[in-house]
Amino acid sequence: MKKILPLIIIGLRITLGCMDKRDPIITIVNIGHSDRLEIGRQLGIIKKYSPKVIALDFYLVPDSLDRDAILVQELEIIKNTVQVVALHDLYEPDYIWDSLEVSHPKFKIANHGFANFGVEDSVIINELPMMQTFNSRQIYCFGYVVAENSFGVRDKFKNTGDKELKLNLAGLGKNYKLITADQLFSGKFKEQDLKDKIVLMGYLGEKEDYFYLDKGKTKKVNGVEVHASIIEELIDL
Repeated sequence: MKKILPLIIIGLRITLGCMDKRDPIITIVNIGHSDRLEIGRQLGIIKKYSPKVIALDFYLVPDSLDRDAILVQELEIIKNTVQVVALHDLYEPDYIWDSLEVSHPKFKIANHGFANFGVEDSVIINELPMMQTFNSRQIYCFGYVVAENSFGVRDKFKNTGDKELKLNLAGLGKNYKLITADQLFSGKFKEQDLKDKIVLMGYLGEKEDYFYLDKGKTKKVNGVEVHASIIEELIDL
């Protein structure tokens, strides 16, 4: 079983979609530091525009019931969702995944994919296994599950198993469509930004959930942007 370099979990606790000259197929909704109530309302808006899939790059640990109700309700309604999970290796050096971190079971989410990828000193390693094994269960990476549940995964990636995908991060952070939480609530976006798109909900900002593309640490990107790039590379269009 192959393992990923030091465990990095992309996702908060609480795109790159331009292929050829087509419009971006991925829209990132920057949740910022929205609370559970606000994220539930964001989901309510997004679902109205029938996206291909809504992918959640954050974890949902238990919270107060009064702030969770709308989010629980929306996730029960929306069927095509994908959320990150995290593989942990807590007892090295046995090199076995010891546990799987998931959100609280009250949040009904259809599909999951592991959000780990390799880094060295906060610099992204440009390779990623498509699949890992935990308790005899095969778990695919977050990007693979999102691609498969939207436009489909290219045939050449379907049987790669735990072989690493060589990531192409050269244009990372330039081509996805971005909608902020404020724009979403105020209606300052176009219908085509969400309809039939992959909608990634996650954090974009300077203070957390970021990594570097180069050893000189001059190019910084957020985890959700990395996921967007992986998804784009896997998609069959």
